[in-house]
Amino acid sequence: MTIHEDVIERIISTTMELIQESDGNIKRVTTRKIAERANVAVGAINYYFRSKDRLIEIGLQRMLEKQKEVTSPSSRTGDTRKDLIVFSQQFADRLFGHAAISEIAILEDMKSPKTTDNTAKSIDEFLTFTAVEAMEDGRIFALVTTIQAAFLRRNQSKRETGVDLLEKEQRDLFVEEIVTALFSE
Repeated sequence: MTIHEDVIERIISTTMELIQESDGNIKRVTTRKIAERANVAVGAINYYFRSKDRLIEIGLQRMLEKQKEVTSPSSRTGDTRKDLIVFSQQFADRLFGHAAISEIAILEDMKSPKTTDNTAKSIDEFLTFTAVEAMEDGRIFALVTTIQAAFLRRNQSKRETGVDLLEKEQRDLFVEEIVTALFSE
């Protein structure tokens, strides 16, 4: 690893640590804090990443990729709808299991959507379980964004819907109902 690569990795790793420590408040992750903890000059962050926002985006992307590696899809049963339910439940579990990171990523995607953002990547993941028609008619988009919206409202879910999304059993039933509603023949 070159000196430049080492500095870049140190800055990204430090940013990831600070994101996790921020409990979803990325405003607390300052360029100065990153530089101090990574033992680099503030100018190095701008030199290598152009902006703190770009660095945060890279850090979040890496964190989400690690999250996906840990929670890879379970084996398939051959029943597309059942497999989609299980995968959707695992997707929801990933969001709830890493709430601060997930919240930042979803809100960033909503604020400035891109074809390469985390929501788009999640939609692509879901496409492995469904036919192209589900993408074309918007059902996969509806499924992913509904689960994301429910996650963002997780603390109000019991009062608003009678379902406590913080409880895995209730969340699994909720996700199953969404999949069934969107993908019933």
